[in-house]
Amino acid sequence: MSQEKLPQPTALEILLRPPNEGPHLLPHRWRAICNGEQLFAALHQAVDHRALGDASSWIEQWKGCLPNEEAARSEWEIAAALVWCAEQAAKALAAIRSSPSTDALDQHRKSVELERCCFAIRGKDYVSASLVDWAWGCIRTFLNAPPRGRALHIPVAAWRPADATGLVLSLQLELLAAGTGDVFHHPRDAFATKVDQEFSDSMRDAWQAACELAKAQGCPVDCDGRWRLLSAWAWDKAARADQKPADWANERSASGAAARAWYYALGGTVPDEELVVLAQSDAAGNLSAVSGVGPKARAIAETGGFDTIAVTNENVAEATEALRQIGKLGQIRIVDIEQHGDPAQAHRLENRPVDSG
Repeated sequence: MSQEKLPQPTALEILLRPPNEGPHLLPHRWRAICNGEQLFAALHQAVDHRALGDASSWIEQWKGCLPNEEAARSEWEIAAALVWCAEQAAKALAAIRSSPSTDALDQHRKSVELERCCFAIRGKDYVSASLVDWAWGCIRTFLNAPPRGRALHIPVAAWRPADATGLVLSLQLELLAAGTGDVFHHPRDAFATKVDQEFSDSMRDAWQAACELAKAQGCPVDCDGRWRLLSAWAWDKAARADQKPADWANERSASGAAARAWYYALGGTVPDEELVVLAQSDAAGNLSAVSGVGPKARAIAETGGFDTIAVTNENVAEATEALRQIGKLGQIRIVDIEQHGDPAQAHRLENRPVDSG
């Protein structure tokens, strides 16, 4: 007589099952949940396979097991928001699969939009306001929203004021088709990259500036923007997918580069990767100076492969002197954005059509 096989637990169940071990094992279990993209990946798989189970009740049980500390509360908020977004995506997929007509899809979009509003209202006691803004993009990601073109990777420079060390990172930018004009941090990096409010606001300003300029040029802007900040720049395009997310995303200095790149993406082209923009953008597209230009310029030169650094007038002298000190002035051009306007047009840097393949 054959024995009936018991169903195997899903990756989500293994990761998020209610804590019933001794107190000494709870921190280890919670660290596993908040480790990189494990929870996002397990939820994404569960949505695709209609196997969310009791994820919402599991995460609620975890709330009572964690220490009453700010770090633990912040992590729980992120985890709870990911679970909630996965549930909304699962409801959406169920509606689509049961009635795949155009009318049904329109009705579903309206119902999800209503859910979004309800979440924003009750979110004050549930998650922080910044996660409420991010939740809609998270739902679209769980729904596998179709991309518009390929992801862009652009170089951005950062620095550590403590030791005046610069570094070149990669900012990944994507367009998601049929969007509502939102911009958000990719939820796969919700735990890995700590994003401060200033950086988040700067990405929103960069996106708005790019959309307004693209709209004025007659480009369609009915899409959403999604971004990731990766820990290093790679010239090898195949290696970019393997870059680890950055630990931190702070300040506004990547917003000028983001605004420029998103503008070209909305127009169906890509900016020259050999040019690095060191400037911040506001929502109207006005560029202004950033800090740490000397260390950033040195890091750009030491990384190799770049031929132009674009800065505002206030930062020209600092960037020029930094390159002169290491013998790179001339090999790398310093462009004054305020004098020449858009550096791509002023110096005839070609912008290639986006490969849609």
